[in-house]
Amino acid sequence: ASAAIPAAAPRYRFALKNDVLNAGPVLTAILDDLVAGVPVSQISLGFHQAWIEALVALCEAARRATGIQTVALSGGVFVNRYLISRLPARLAARGLRVLLHRHLPANDGCIAYGQAAVAAARVTPLDRPRRAVRPQAIE
Repeated sequence: ASAAIPAAAPRYRFALKNDVLNAGPVLTAILDDLVAGVPVSQISLGFHQAWIEALVALCEAARRATGIQTVALSGGVFVNRYLISRLPARLAARGLRVLLHRHLPANDGCIAYGQAAVAAARVTPLDRPRRAVRPQAIE
């Protein structure tokens, strides 16, 4: 069963200066709202909406600085259904190409797979043909 998303959410904003994200204003506002008795579901929604806005701003800053038009969304934060169901469309609406996981998980499972691939490449360089290893009889 999924929890209902509240209709109204506080408007939080991360501070972004010189392409560096400062979470201080969001954390302060969340603490103020907790003290004021704002429902946690509304605070959560407001936080996630602010995080999406911050990620969009950071991606746009990276594009301005580098000219790169492609964004890869990876890491444990992108297991979050709310973020992954909204952020790609927001980035695409700004003309960015978005890459998402399809065959591997976005979290540590993908890191482990990558580590195994690097280890395999070091054991058997890609420029050398692979040969089958035949089991030997145990005497």
